[in-house]
Amino acid sequence: MKNYIRSGSLISLILSISLILSIYLPVSSYAAPGDLGEPRSSYDLGYAGELKGKVVILSLFVNTPTTRWDVPSMHETLPVLKGATDYLLLASEKYDAGVSFEYDWSKNRDLRYRIGVRYEADDPDFTDKADETIGELVSSRIDYKAILQENGADSLFAILYFKDEGRSYAITYDGEDIPEETVIMFSDSDASTYAHEILHVFGAHDLYEDAEYTADVVKYIKKKYPKEIMLKPEVKNKKIVSEISPLTAYHVGWIDSVEDIKKYPQLER
Repeated sequence: MKNYIRSGSLISLILSISLILSIYLPVSSYAAPGDLGEPRSSYDLGYAGELKGKVVILSLFVNTPTTRWDVPSMHETLPVLKGATDYLLLASEKYDAGVSFEYDWSKNRDLRYRIGVRYEADDPDFTDKADETIGELVSSRIDYKAILQENGADSLFAILYFKDEGRSYAITYDGEDIPEETVIMFSDSDASTYAHEILHVFGAHDLYEDAEYTADVVKYIKKKYPKEIMLKPEVKNKKIVSEISPLTAYHVGWIDSVEDIKKYPQLER
């Protein structure tokens, strides 16, 4: 197993993360940040870049004081991640985007990390503390450039797994703070949630009410793209039934233009 950690042993890394949690390290807001009606995008920014070419996904399993990941439970995340990436691959073929994913840490152990923190997923300050973990571990300790080079990849992002129930989200990069985009995932998340959050780090926007766009835009999207995954991620019988509309395909760079932005310029990439 190659060492992509910049310095020190994994044990010292875990200890340093636990000690650093009292320091606030700001990172970008969740999903595609921006005021209502003025969304900002992570498209073609950071290590995630564009949803084209070879994409490497790091899996970071987080042990809290009361929850621990064992090998069998970690393996349970792989079929769900496969369902999400297979869905994205199939959708990308429709737009001739040429995407491939490298994520299977059971075959490439360099893509898996285990870390420990001193807070719980239900901590009132969870999001701030998770940000601190990412700021210390992901941006300072893991050598993204080396991983990209070693794997011949075009893009890279991390999934930070918590063995709890919760609402998953993406921390994106809009040109400020750290460019190592990250998805926060919980053990009860399904494949459509994985796909929804992965799309965020490549520039997709939340299209549901009170997220990023004004009410008139959301009403328009609901009518034109009722099955859009950024509007409502949905799984039936373990299969993603939501769709990636031309609007989201445009937001992640699979197509160069879409008619919707003529009607609502705030949807422009």
